[in-house]
Amino acid sequence: MNVRGPVYHQDPSNYSEEATMADYDVQYDKDKGDWGAKREGASQAAGRYSTQAEAHDAAVGFATRSGGGEVRDHRKDNNQIRNTDTVGKKDPYPPRG
Repeated sequence: MNVRGPVYHQDPSNYSEEATMADYDVQYDKDKGDWGAKREGASQAAGRYSTQAEAHDAAVGFATRSGGGEVRDHRKDNNQIRNTDTVGKKDPYPPRG
């Protein structure tokens, strides 16, 4: 008897999670004097916070609820990325079994 297990497609175009994932940047706003959690491509921040840690935690929550993504923390002084976290992305090629 020939029994076949589940078929795993290796074509990433079969996965729609990419369309719903959102990346967020945590940046300091010198004009307002606070930290913002801004979705990539958005015109304004999704939220404003007094500390970078609060903004980071909020961005992680936003990214998780939108299906996963990257959260990038920027430096206060020169706006360079200092830390990147991957949040809640589903593995498109999960291990069998």
